[in-house]
Amino acid sequence: MTLACNLQLSGHLNTAGEPIPPTIKPKLETLQVLRAVAALCVVVFHANDIAYILKLTETPHFILMHLGDLGVNLFFVLSGFIIFYIHAKDLGLPEQARRYTWRRFSRVWPLYALITLANCGVLFVIGSNQVSGAEIVSSLLFLQVKPIVNVGWTLVHEAFFYVLFGIAIVGGRKFGMWLVTCFALIAIYTQWTTGPSESIYGWIFATQKWYFISGLGLACLLTDPTEQQAGTAAQKFAGSLFGLLIATAVVVGILGDAVDELSFHLTMSLGLAAMVGLCIWSERTMNLRVPRLLVYLGDASYSIYLVHSSAIFHLVKLTKRYMPSLCTNHLTMTLCCISFIAVLGGISCYELVEKRLIRWIR
Repeated sequence: MTLACNLQLSGHLNTAGEPIPPTIKPKLETLQVLRAVAALCVVVFHANDIAYILKLTETPHFILMHLGDLGVNLFFVLSGFIIFYIHAKDLGLPEQARRYTWRRFSRVWPLYALITLANCGVLFVIGSNQVSGAEIVSSLLFLQVKPIVNVGWTLVHEAFFYVLFGIAIVGGRKFGMWLVTCFALIAIYTQWTTGPSESIYGWIFATQKWYFISGLGLACLLTDPTEQQAGTAAQKFAGSLFGLLIATAVVVGILGDAVDELSFHLTMSLGLAAMVGLCIWSERTMNLRVPRLLVYLGDASYSIYLVHSSAIFHLVKLTKRYMPSLCTNHLTMTLCCISFIAVLGGISCYELVEKRLIRWIR
């Protein structure tokens, strides 16, 4: 999952893993830690889910299953926050749209495309679950809701959000405010009246979009009005939007089971945004120190996110085939070891592939 964050020190990488000049924004290392936590939550979820899919356990551990949703939704909130935090000054400057588009594309797509092709190669070698050329192309173009890299479905939502923000850059700040407001109102109506839908209309206004909106609103609230023009207006708009979301969450929560999912995601998105805001506030006001290891894992989280699921799946299958006693008698320990190896694989991808790929592209 791809997301961008921002560090102050020269030579560091932002949450998306890209180099940032020291003068852009104050460092927010707590966001790196949150990215690390989100990635590890998804790793734990997939280890448990894959064990269930391969029939190594009869029932999934539901507490661990919820970690997957928590990690992905946290990633979305961070994406919404960072995209405004970094590119707020580009709003209303159409000439910046090309630079914005290239930076988002070059950060997200090349590594994703490389991992996608690598997965196709592995599937071809082992001779199972062959994919068609059309599936490969649609996955590479973010046109597949269930792409070859299974975690890539979140990048489809990311790409959609990036496009909307690019439109706001061209249209300007006020246009962007109305765009977000209208999108939120249509999403509420859609989810309230139709519920989950497999249609493209249902996907566009899916509940995942609330997490982007919450992160975006949080960034508006925390933006220093002295740093950018019309900052106060943006904060007032964000406060109004947050108030609307909170009020809506309360109302639909009272109305009953028909809109229970909508209420849950509205409330969860606000809760995660509040947690992110608390972490940022703690770092800014109390000089909060965070473990360097977690900051580093946050830097590597995009590679970990893209690599871990396939790595866990194939390692578990190999273990089940050649060392079945480890899966039957020591499943928990085996999954922990395999998850650790998968994380190391993601770190290796970050050091050997992602960093060099970014330098070469930029």
